[in-house]
Amino acid sequence: MKPLGAPRCVTLPSDNLEGMKRFYSKILGFPIKEEKDGEFFEVATGIFDLCINFVPKSPGRETVKVDLIFENPELKEVEEVLEREGIKYNKIVGSRGRIIVFDDPEGNKIEVTESF
Repeated sequence: MKPLGAPRCVTLPSDNLEGMKRFYSKILGFPIKEEKDGEFFEVATGIFDLCINFVPKSPGRETVKVDLIFENPELKEVEEVLEREGIKYNKIVGSRGRIIVFDDPEGNKIEVTESF
């Protein structure tokens, strides 16, 4: 079998659609591609779409957490946005250079690296 193609969509559960929509569209700047009030929204990241589905919290439900890594050579601008929005972040230096690490409203880790 030939390898599967590149991922086209990553789906995350959330019980806070409005908070996640503000975070991904207004703060991080991804355009909303599609949405249905109270059910889901989808943003275009340029490589894959990110779909956030409404999933209410319930006892015993495990919350899926992911680590999303984005490339952006303008790390200073990313820092300024995070500071303006009051989002806590860490700066580290890794094998890909400088990296900014922070969480989305559901606790998924976001990494922004200056090069991949």
